[in-house]
Amino acid sequence: PETVIWIQNQLRDKGIKTIVWAGTFRKPPAQKLTNWVSEIPDWAAVLSVVDPGKKKILSRFKKYPSIAYDEVFNPPSDTIDSIIGNSVESSGARISELICSEIFLASSPTNLIGLWETFSNLNQRFGRGIRSKKRGIKYVLDDVESFAKNTSLTLSSKVRRSILFVPAMTPRSVDYAVLGQANYLASGLTTVFCNDSGKYGHGQSCFIGHGGWDNERGGSSEGVPAPGPYHGALPGIYRPFESDRGWLGTNEQALVIADVDPTYQSEGKPRPQNLLPPLSLVAHLPVLEVGDCRRSKDGAKKGNYVTLAPPQAGLLDLQWPQEEFWRSRTAVDFASRKSVVDTILIQLSKHLTSEGNPNSTLGDQRANQIANALRALAFAVPENFGWLKKRAECYATESMANPQKFSPPTALDWLYVDLQEPAEYPTIQVPPYAKEP
Repeated sequence: PETVIWIQNQLRDKGIKTIVWAGTFRKPPAQKLTNWVSEIPDWAAVLSVVDPGKKKILSRFKKYPSIAYDEVFNPPSDTIDSIIGNSVESSGARISELICSEIFLASSPTNLIGLWETFSNLNQRFGRGIRSKKRGIKYVLDDVESFAKNTSLTLSSKVRRSILFVPAMTPRSVDYAVLGQANYLASGLTTVFCNDSGKYGHGQSCFIGHGGWDNERGGSSEGVPAPGPYHGALPGIYRPFESDRGWLGTNEQALVIADVDPTYQSEGKPRPQNLLPPLSLVAHLPVLEVGDCRRSKDGAKKGNYVTLAPPQAGLLDLQWPQEEFWRSRTAVDFASRKSVVDTILIQLSKHLTSEGNPNSTLGDQRANQIANALRALAFAVPENFGWLKKRAECYATESMANPQKFSPPTALDWLYVDLQEPAEYPTIQVPPYAKEP
């Protein structure tokens, strides 16, 4: 919740009008929350939306748990509905939400009985009565009906919620991709799957919509201009016919920005002549984390770190591959990778600012040097390896056939984060879980 309030303060202080879906948290008992529109029960799993036009934070509570994770939270009793109302003036009226395992509500009828059983068990844990199984299935079907009314193409009485947000922490990313494809084929929905990366979530976040179904041609061909700013690479846009499927890596943290048309999301045949792409990539900004923020209780740094020698100035100009060099020297922690990443970025900056650079990548005579620096960066920040390497390869082979304005976005688009100890850590409230007798 402290993160959600921080977002609210940032939007207010900077005058930003963007509505932010701020992920989820589970409220421990005895924690006092005052910034929310609704009172939040203990152990509720909360999805928050920060609307700069409102003084309070909007939210709804997760209802159906993950069976595989034995998930425990305090479920609500009301029917699932979208957080932002149907006002046509609000862009949020186009968006509905399913929180993580709630997607099984919409993915197959065979899930409905299991969803009722787990929901019923949670209600018993928190001291509430249960309905009979026959009435319970009807209770779950009410949520299915609510989702259908919000997203159907056949209802014209209100704004259709054509974009589905799915915040998640799941290892079952294929289920979410299948749901996104099914919803696109059924009613032209675009699904935004935002999954935790690493040990518990397994990453693979992506936009699933236009272009997210089978392609008999097998994707784009080399030498033919392709969409997007990265010479044919489309990180974060789901494309099942590509070898990488388009989603992010298992451990990758990145900001992916896409342009979604909320009205015309499926092309039809023939495609309307004036229809712009319903889903297009704007930017892929991988997070490059360097430095070290881990401290022991007495303030000293933990562990012994191997400081990697920065690569020699001319190393990045050698013919690729130098894979063995980088695999043997990949940064093993955030402290040791800083000097490596900084050196690569300095080399890359020299290539981009040297005299005689063209206005377009069409005339770039140093494409291999830029591509080599990007490849080196991919090896130095291994959690972002896949897409950084793909962007480098696309630049090496497609910078002329697929021109962009120089300096090219593929050489500039990332977020550099130094994890050195900040002047002041934020305060996070962790109340006790036990009461005095």
